[in-house]
This record gives sequence, C-alpha cells and structure tokens, in this order.
Amino acid sequence: MTVQVRFGSMNDSASPHPFYVWLRRQLDRGDITTTEFCRDSGISMATVQRWARGEQPKSVEMVRRVARYLDLPIRRLVIIAELFEPDELLEELVVPDPRLLSDERLITMFTEEMRRRFIKPDQGEPASPGSADKPSGRRRRGRS
Repeated sequence: MTVQVRFGSMNDSASPHPFYVWLRRQLDRGDITTTEFCRDSGISMATVQRWARGEQPKSVEMVRRVARYLDLPIRRLVIIAELFEPDELLEELVVPDPRLLSDERLITMFTEEMRRRFIKPDQGEPASPGSADKPSGRRRRGRS
C-alpha cells in the first residue's frame, strides 16, 4: 500500500501560502506527487514544506524553477508567489508613447535611463559609454 503525504493539511497550525495552494492544484491536475515534483524540479522537499506551512517563496529562482517545470510564464508565478505586484511588472512591460508624455516626464525618464546605463552604483561616478554592462578589466592603482 502506497501512502502519499500531502503538506498543508487542515491539521497544520499555519495555513499554506497561496503559492503552495496554487502549486498543489497544478500538481494534482497533472497527477504529480510532491516527491516527483521535487526530484524533477530541483526544489527541495523542505522548501515545499515551508510553503505548505505558510512561508512565502523567498527567491525568484525558486519560482523560476516551478515555472520551468510547469512550462508557464514566470510573470504569472511571481505574482501568485507575492514577490511582485501586478502593476510592478506592468511598468516594465509597457513602454509609454513619448507623444503622450509631458516634457518633464520625458526628461525624468531619459535622466533615469542615462544614470542606469552610465553611473557605476558602487562608486557613484560616470562609466564610459558602452561599459555600463561589462567590466573594464583594468585595475586601479592605490595611492601611497
């Protein structure tokens, strides 16, 4: 006789995290056990148990593994996991039509983008154009 353990039962003192409830439904639909899911996704049983006890997934990487396993877009899962709000993701996906923006908003957006591209966050100084996304490979000499 095979007994399958389901985490997040009514006997638990904490209620399962909504992400776990959603994941459990997906696994049940596919007739996939928790053991199979953990083995095939690379997510530990302890992690799934934490979700079943009500803990929120702690990293996008864990959610990414679930998304890959279920062959679903990660955007949907990070919202279910409560790692991002829907409007936070929408900001990144929607590029506003510049014709509809005020001059002030255009200047602000341009300034923010230039800072993102050309200012080194750790040193607060301008990076040379084209080096924002790659290391320079040069070392600075210390002063004596």
